[in-house]
Amino acid sequence: MSVRHRLFPLALLVPAAAPAAPFDPVPVLECREAPAHIHEAGALGAALAEAADCRARRYVGGDELECRPRRALAAFGLPVRDFSLCATPDGSLQVVSVFRTDLQRLRAAVERRTRALAEPQGADGYRLALEGGQDARIGLREDGVSEVSCLVPAARMRPDAARDGVDAAHGAIEGRIAHPVRPTPPMRVCAVPVQGGGYADSGYCALTGEGVDRYRIGDLPPGEYVVLAWPRDSDPNGLVAAHARPLENCAPEQTGCAGGLLERVYVHADELLRGIATDQIFTDLPAGLRRPPHPR
Repeated sequence: MSVRHRLFPLALLVPAAAPAAPFDPVPVLECREAPAHIHEAGALGAALAEAADCRARRYVGGDELECRPRRALAAFGLPVRDFSLCATPDGSLQVVSVFRTDLQRLRAAVERRTRALAEPQGADGYRLALEGGQDARIGLREDGVSEVSCLVPAARMRPDAARDGVDAAHGAIEGRIAHPVRPTPPMRVCAVPVQGGGYADSGYCALTGEGVDRYRIGDLPPGEYVVLAWPRDSDPNGLVAAHARPLENCAPEQTGCAGGLLERVYVHADELLRGIATDQIFTDLPAGLRRPPHPR
């Protein structure tokens, strides 16, 4: 169940020449915090130097920081074997921690620390919904070791709300993208204004990369919106994910089954709405929503 994003610009990973204050990686590995200096070139690698031996690995399209603790390091109360940090295309941080323990013991430890219930996901994995609308996943890697992975949204990595599209005249929304194709394909997620009894032909959109299952849309004028996500590449099945209320337990493309009712979201200025998940799949939508809207 390992999730690998391709990802960090190399400048963010290699130690900087200037000294950097060390920081405790445990809150990051436990999905509780993001390193505040993640956007400073070289600062993350330098700050980790006292805690771990790290190296940058180059992949097609980007790099990843892989680290092995220099001394005993515990997260969720269990010993960490190694960990990795990489950035997703939307600026979020993917954290993967590998443990010297079995899957069920790791699941119990994560549940105790987060006070969240792990739900089964796949044959050998679990998913937890954490505070702030973020997810954590517990599972087995290809080599059989246990790991926890979580995605720290870009909004939590940048404390300056104005940089996230939230100010006295604008609000923002963020949430999870649910799509039956795995890994999640590159998506175009849009907030479409509600106009009278219909919808505008233009909207405010964010683009995500392959394997990224979270989105964020900022700089939204106050008002009512519906939120939908379309695959950026061709999709012969015509599957559109939307923030909606389920009406029946429907499988994708099930004939004669009303899958859900679009939920309207009201955005206020100077407010970030979390947990706006596009978790219902539609194959039939009003004509104006079958294709992505024109960007505003």
